[in-house]
Amino acid sequence: MDIYPVKRRKVENDSTTMNGRTLYTSNSMDKSSAVPIPSTEYRPNGSTTLAPKQSRTSWSTMTTLSNGSHHSNLFKLQLDELLKKISSKYETRYVAAEGLMNKLREIIENIPDRESLIASDAYKALEDSSGIRIPFAKPRAEPGSKLLLAYAKPTNITVVGSFARRTALFLDSKVTIDMAVIMPLRLFQPKDYRDYRYFQKRAYYLACLADGIQKARIPYLAISFALQDDNPLQPILILEPAKDNQCDQPGRSNYRIRILLAAPSDLFPVDKTLPTKGCIRTSVADGPKEAPSPMYNAVLRPIQVSSTNLKLGRIDRPVFFDGSRGLNLLFKMSTWSYKMLRHEATSSLKTLNDPLMDHFKALFIRRVDEPSARFDYMLRISLNQHNGVSFSTGSLRDETIHLVDELYEKITYGLGDRATLICPQVPSVDAWQIASSPPSSHTPLHLTIGLLLNPQKSQRTVDRGPPVKEKEASSIFREFWGQRAELRRFTDGTIMESVVWNQSDSKQALLDIILGHILRRHFGIHELNDIGMFGKAFDYVLPQRIGTQTDALVLFSATRSTFETLCKSIRDLEGLPLQIRQLSAASPELRFCSVFAPAVDQPHNPVRPIDFQVQFEGSTRWPQDLVTVQRTKIAFLLKIAEGLEGGGSILAAAVGLGGEKQKLPEDPFLDIATADGVVFRLRIYHEHEIKLLEHALHSRTSLLGSKEELALALSSHKRTYIQGPAHTQAVYALSTQFPLLSHTVRLLKKWRDAHLLSSHIRDELIELLAIGTFVHPSPWQAPGSLNSAFVRTLASVASWNWQSDPLIVDFNFELNKQDIESIHADFKAWRTIDPHMNHVAMFAASSIDRGGITWTDHRPAKVIASRFTKLAGAASEIIKEKGLSLQPESLFVPSLHEYDFIIYLKDEFGIGTLKKSSFKNLHIQSTRDPLDAIFNPAQQFVGELEELHGDNVVFFHNRSAMTVIAGVWKPHTGPRDWKVDLDYNTMPVLGDGGAQPPVTINKAAVLHGIARLGGNMIAKIDQKS
Repeated sequence: MDIYPVKRRKVENDSTTMNGRTLYTSNSMDKSSAVPIPSTEYRPNGSTTLAPKQSRTSWSTMTTLSNGSHHSNLFKLQLDELLKKISSKYETRYVAAEGLMNKLREIIENIPDRESLIASDAYKALEDSSGIRIPFAKPRAEPGSKLLLAYAKPTNITVVGSFARRTALFLDSKVTIDMAVIMPLRLFQPKDYRDYRYFQKRAYYLACLADGIQKARIPYLAISFALQDDNPLQPILILEPAKDNQCDQPGRSNYRIRILLAAPSDLFPVDKTLPTKGCIRTSVADGPKEAPSPMYNAVLRPIQVSSTNLKLGRIDRPVFFDGSRGLNLLFKMSTWSYKMLRHEATSSLKTLNDPLMDHFKALFIRRVDEPSARFDYMLRISLNQHNGVSFSTGSLRDETIHLVDELYEKITYGLGDRATLICPQVPSVDAWQIASSPPSSHTPLHLTIGLLLNPQKSQRTVDRGPPVKEKEASSIFREFWGQRAELRRFTDGTIMESVVWNQSDSKQALLDIILGHILRRHFGIHELNDIGMFGKAFDYVLPQRIGTQTDALVLFSATRSTFETLCKSIRDLEGLPLQIRQLSAASPELRFCSVFAPAVDQPHNPVRPIDFQVQFEGSTRWPQDLVTVQRTKIAFLLKIAEGLEGGGSILAAAVGLGGEKQKLPEDPFLDIATADGVVFRLRIYHEHEIKLLEHALHSRTSLLGSKEELALALSSHKRTYIQGPAHTQAVYALSTQFPLLSHTVRLLKKWRDAHLLSSHIRDELIELLAIGTFVHPSPWQAPGSLNSAFVRTLASVASWNWQSDPLIVDFNFELNKQDIESIHADFKAWRTIDPHMNHVAMFAASSIDRGGITWTDHRPAKVIASRFTKLAGAASEIIKEKGLSLQPESLFVPSLHEYDFIIYLKDEFGIGTLKKSSFKNLHIQSTRDPLDAIFNPAQQFVGELEELHGDNVVFFHNRSAMTVIAGVWKPHTGPRDWKVDLDYNTMPVLGDGGAQPPVTINKAAVLHGIARLGGNMIAKIDQKS
């Protein structure tokens, strides 16, 4: 890129006013002048002024227009309000520290000069007289060094940094103000840029400042050393109110002052400190050698940034080059941090382009730095002396950064395209007391490395290396992998270096094995206690262990194959009155979303029938009333059963009735037991049936049932025959597109079931929530591990304000602006006609179900929806608190103390706990009728409880493992006036002296009735006292 000159503005006056007072910069050592006030620009003569407050509205307006969010005025208003909050009045915040800053300026200007002494004498004199440990950059000047150290008054003291430019963010109670102290030119020599000489003098000068400030004995002031940006070459002073400060002066504890040191801008020639120059001599066999030292050279440049000519370069690290000063402005940025910045910027742009996202919340409110949600996989390494990792690098950079560089390089090479981003988290260095030595790099070091994975490739079991003819690349490959590397001939005939990962005999995840090998081979880390890996633990919470990311297809492939075979058999049937138009799946098992894959190897457990439906071609011979339509369906199903039972793969087929328990005719179905141990349930879809239901609903003379019963029947029909198959087809397609979606849904359902919400939160709503994490991943990218997918979905549920916001999921990016507005209008309409949310609490729409209530009509109730989100929030807090030490199983343990009573079922009746008989003959007898496998006594017991007591008790159970049934008395069963038509057993409230005491539900009688109904199934019933 060409270099273009930047115009500089001439400054006529260094003075400015604030609140009616004139304040000046400190270009001279005139003791009467005040400390400089923050400025928004650097001036050629070094002065600073408080810049005029600029308009924030124009900036936010340009932002919203440029990023495509101008369609929403709300986003602009939210940005303006945010800017007001984080950009509070600078003048008010400055006043709190103004007195101390002027006092510091006076103290610094009165610190006496120290004469030039050789380094060893200067060290001893200062440390003996003050007790201050000089924060030297390593290596410290050796004894006998002729380096001269001295102290003289600074040439300038000024306020710099983000506070000076009005770009500081006031996100906490502390206001950080940077004061730059410019060291005089006469302290330095032309060659001081070599071999740490400048940094030795800088550290000594800083210690002298600390000594002078300490001797001034400012009340309630704590003084400490710290590292600027964790750079060991740049120690600074931190001044802030002491923690035990008892002074109640307003604003005293709301600031932190950092004293930074800098040299005059013309101290060293630019051409001597270019990134390509070497300023440190290292000993080699042929004599001293000066290798390029870009990091070291960049720190030599002044801390203030003037108007410059900028150009971009391309080397092994990020470069944003300031040509006039010879400075890479990104010298502090590592390769991985730059890639992380670019990744976040890309994610933010995608968020702004997603019309379904709340842009403001996603970009500015939601925390995206939580590691368990931000990364798919995390690796924590403890490095210390006993595991053999050497910290002494002898390089120009901090030992920690050097070690992280090595880790990043090795892990990047080892994982290849398995990972899309590798981001080490370098631990920061805490401040230390001025009388103490800097933290030692030889103390135990804990590093965390976050990984974003490519789910399509992260579970690859064979890594291909270079072709055998590429000698140099092959040598590097073999050196890296050691004995793991081998030559292999692939099916395309190529012979390549490769590594084969076999985890069949290992309980570790594949990624754990690969990373463990890299750490052992290249860093000598053998102790398991020194390696913590987080990201695969949730895989083993699922009923079937996940070995590869395609296991969802493998787990359900047998069921899907059996289903397709059955469909073919039905299509091939002869003698049916009408031709078959379509066979459609309508079950979680057929979209890879059931908690348990159909357990063909565990026939002793109850089997859940797998729903699907058949639609025949249109015909005028269909009857025109609902009762006759159901009888016609029965005839069709009997004919299909007759044809199927003759085939060898079908063990049994039987027609059943099920549906609403009102006057409406029950919906018939056909249960089909296959030789694979799977039971299917076939229903017939007749497209004119919905019109018959609508006609009956609007008819004034219908004898089929009440308006409410007909409305429920119509809703159930649409859910079963229209939305169910469409939902299954869409989720099935997404499950093949996103390999982790199936596992995420299954894990979320297991979590829902574990907290006894099986009967309250429909499967489809759980699936919509999980799908949203994949198709609308902002502010992240689509998850690359089950861990991140599960954690993010929980966080989304916890933050969902379902009272005022609908859930909208666009499966295939089909929704346009008008569609979204229509969905929001429907949501507002429901909140208007049902303000108390008695019928629809959560509104969940999608591109295939824009009505929004198919999967939330009457379920969950408002109180259940609130509990659902609170449980998700509690789980998210546990994940955040525990971090890498989280035991995933702890999230699936329900809390039972909130319930009024608990029904404990015996083990032999609980789902997931049934045991296979050890006697083969008894097992054969118990499964003689294949359709007996669908008999579920525990689930049937819950259904009867709901029918008998559902008006007065809210029941909770775990469909995946039916061990307990919990109950909560509904509020209306509490004390109330007695009347004749109460529909539950009552008893008078004891202790009420009225003529007619109020009554309450007879809890003991109800529980006794439940015990009699459950009989031998119940182990015990616990009631809250």
